[in-house]
Amino acid sequence: MLRLLLSKDTKIPQTLLRLVWIVRVVLVVALALVAWTATKDISGWLKVFAGGAFVALPSLLAIGMKALRDEYLVNFAGDAARYLEPRADNVSRRQEIREAGAKLIEALHEKRRYERIVVYAHSLGSVIAYDILSNAWARHSRTRDPVARTSSRALRALEDLLNKHSCPQPAPDIDAVQGMQHAAWAEYRHNGFQWRVTDFVTVGSPLAHARWLLNLDVKTEFADLVRERSLPTCPPVTEEINGPAKSEKRKVFTFTYAYADPDNSRAKRSVQVPHHGGLFALTRWTNLFFPYRGLVDGDPVAGPVAPCFGHWVKDVSLRLTKGFAHCRYTDRSLEPQAVEQVRLALNLPMRRPLAEHLPAKLHPTVLQ
Repeated sequence: MLRLLLSKDTKIPQTLLRLVWIVRVVLVVALALVAWTATKDISGWLKVFAGGAFVALPSLLAIGMKALRDEYLVNFAGDAARYLEPRADNVSRRQEIREAGAKLIEALHEKRRYERIVVYAHSLGSVIAYDILSNAWARHSRTRDPVARTSSRALRALEDLLNKHSCPQPAPDIDAVQGMQHAAWAEYRHNGFQWRVTDFVTVGSPLAHARWLLNLDVKTEFADLVRERSLPTCPPVTEEINGPAKSEKRKVFTFTYAYADPDNSRAKRSVQVPHHGGLFALTRWTNLFFPYRGLVDGDPVAGPVAPCFGHWVKDVSLRLTKGFAHCRYTDRSLEPQAVEQVRLALNLPMRRPLAEHLPAKLHPTVLQ
């Protein structure tokens, strides 16, 4: 909280800037009142009122702090601060969480029970899921079975979208781009690679404020981490290579991957694959948020993610709401439209309500 209050306005998420300034003004006024009353000789009924307030103040503060601690500081803000604040003990704990999540993703791949894996995450969970997917992609994206024939047409078509001389006119909309991403994923699987995560769906995500939240330290900016491919973007960060024509440069996020020829042990074959920051070349990212306005209407935690992570993110702005909407994304009674948008984003091939797919009895699972 202190870091937020002391940050420059250009660093503070725009949705939180008004709240930050309100808190700043209240603190300054309160300090000014304390300083003013300290210089005055208060008498009469003001003295009695001030004395009563002074006696009651410790109890009121204790009640307020307990409510904040139990309902907000520990359950919400405390978790966020612990996970995101770049301190040594927090970083080690964060790495433990990422490691456990990456092992879970790997276990789902190794058992091969699922054709697709869809990752859905709310609030701080979206930051954790982003970390987990980034980690799992770096470790698991090259796992493959030997196949005789490979193709890179769908991946090259995606790269064409980032090159003016190759991009079709008019440029495809976001739904068409996501269709091309899914085609590239299917091609990747056909090439023998085992990556099964097709969709990343975030709701109420603070990743909208990634430029403020995701900094390793005061010297390492979000843009530096993106440029170094430590933070995957959608589309992935590209590099320039020589194009087919003279003096022509081509932006690419893939490289040539050589593998053993299953028909000839002495020969090699090759295929194009996304680089270590190329997670969202193959995994579609859909982000849902309630617009924030005023002081309490909507979701101040969330917002559009594309400005930070790239124009291939499909940002879905839900309806304007009254009151704090951060926990309404799956509330069918209050926000049926939001629930429907979540279902569309998951891209599940089913017609029945999700509740009907629950087993009769749920058994807890233990990650070994």
